[in-house]
Amino acid sequence: MMESSIAPHLQCPRSNPARTPENHVPAYPGWSARLERTVERVVFANFGIQWLAPEDEAPALGYVRDIVKRMAHPSGADHFDIARYEDEAGFDTLVVLCYWLAPSKYRAWRDEVELPQPIEATHLGRFEEVLTPLV
Repeated sequence: MMESSIAPHLQCPRSNPARTPENHVPAYPGWSARLERTVERVVFANFGIQWLAPEDEAPALGYVRDIVKRMAHPSGADHFDIARYEDEAGFDTLVVLCYWLAPSKYRAWRDEVELPQPIEATHLGRFEEVLTPLV
């Protein structure tokens, strides 16, 4: 569930501008994810692909589509987002950011689902980062 970054019990009418004009409107809202109290550990898994040559964009997009298709598995991520950016070296980067609310569900997914491999004839770089923080 997404909600305001300021917890309800901390919200109050503003009485003094804090270095911003009184009628200031933020460029975008701040949000925080709050989990059920029963969640003790989550899994954040990022599956990324990078490319430099324009001809490698189509296979990179295919790789991302293949990752997203695998999220439909019963043990797939509880939520995922896709982000795209150009890094400081000029590489285009696509990342599928996946969230599991139970490490056991993530482990089942990894045991049961084979991840796609990029086409070898391209110059794609693939990366994977997995974090399992306590909540």
